[in-house]
Amino acid sequence: MTMKMKSLFLGLSLLAIAGMWTGCSNDDEVNSASNEKQAISFRVQGGVPALRATGTTLPFVNAFVVNAYGDVTGAAGATLDAITVYRVEGTDANNFTYSPKAYFSANDTEVDFAAYSPVSTSITSGLGVSGITNEITYTVNAPNPSGNTAQEDLLVAFTNQTDLTATTVPLNFKHALSRVYVTAVNTTNADAIITSLRLVNLYGRGTLAINNLIENVYANPAADFSDYVKLWVPAAPQNNAYAYVLPQSGVSVASGTTAATLVVSQEQGMLVLPQTTLNDPAEAVNIANPAFGGAISSFYVEVGYRLANAMEIIRIPFEDVNAITPTAANEGLTFEFGRQYALNINFAQQGNLVEINFSVTVEPWNVPAVIVP
Repeated sequence: MTMKMKSLFLGLSLLAIAGMWTGCSNDDEVNSASNEKQAISFRVQGGVPALRATGTTLPFVNAFVVNAYGDVTGAAGATLDAITVYRVEGTDANNFTYSPKAYFSANDTEVDFAAYSPVSTSITSGLGVSGITNEITYTVNAPNPSGNTAQEDLLVAFTNQTDLTATTVPLNFKHALSRVYVTAVNTTNADAIITSLRLVNLYGRGTLAINNLIENVYANPAADFSDYVKLWVPAAPQNNAYAYVLPQSGVSVASGTTAATLVVSQEQGMLVLPQTTLNDPAEAVNIANPAFGGAISSFYVEVGYRLANAMEIIRIPFEDVNAITPTAANEGLTFEFGRQYALNINFAQQGNLVEINFSVTVEPWNVPAVIVP
């Protein structure tokens, strides 16, 4: 398709990556800049990116994939069609480029830009194959027992560019998954040793239309299940388990610990697909008594622990954090797009017995926690 090209050269310049584990906010941007007939280089402003923790396969953001569809030229005449913008090897670590270079079409009045990072084998259907919806299909892998996790901090961005004479196209990257970590309180008379920790019965694969990021508005607290921002359309099965990698000796929570102590750090939080989990009251007996061997489809957290030389395994289901009455069968805890969750374990002394309670903290990744009992 022949296009009449404007003189404005379209390039992408990486100014800042949002979504780093360490101190990033969703206001950080990736921008494109251009000068007429001048090639645009790519740099990360503010220095080399900090190391990214468990949620990525490489220590630095090394590339992102971007689509750009005009309102007239569309997918058939895409301004950018699943182009990988990558760090130039062997040169300055902040130097990024892409090829072939692209220009705005004179036929368009606005262009939609969609992008994701990192470039990943976990994306089984990506940009460039789904038309103007900019869909990706992604599988959230679980950590392996050796601790070399296959998890990634998937970032996505969408912007509608209406000024085609502007020198920049802002791409505001956001966390596309939910992150779950664990804290514990121990007011008993003995140290508690947590030996295993699993999230059980979750969707592991889903499809995201990146165009829908414009609708990413949260209600806090939510009044209805329709208020929750998931954006992903999960794909069956919903029976995936995600086990945290703990030290072989376990994690000790000292007796008399009254402030929430991290069992796994926020940087080691589990990444899961945003979704509404199941919570079937009829399965409560099977969840509480593994020996019964009954079928379980509900989401639960499994905790193995040692307390006063007694080894125990408990399995706890979770209801909705805002106590919303389910609008569909067996709706439970919802993990929202880009939210962070703390599952809090409380070991409490009740006479000669130890009572274990759970609560959930929900927080954006860049602000203090909001505690929801």
